[in-house]
Amino acid sequence: MQAEFWAVSSKTGENIQGFFFRVAALAFESCVLKDLENGTPASIGQGNSIKSHRANLKAAEQDTKTRCC
Repeated sequence: MQAEFWAVSSKTGENIQGFFFRVAALAFESCVLKDLENGTPASIGQGNSIKSHRANLKAAEQDTKTRCC
């Protein structure tokens, strides 16, 4: 299983940031190793990225304010 035990607390916030950094590092390492096995060069930052327009964000923000309670 190769699992790691992480004692974390959502109440106090203990070890939360370290845990998420560890998960991100393991996921990144897994992706890089998978790319190397497939013979595909590992690359970061290429491909589709999330883009948004300020007008769309402000309109969505106003919609959520009017629906409250």
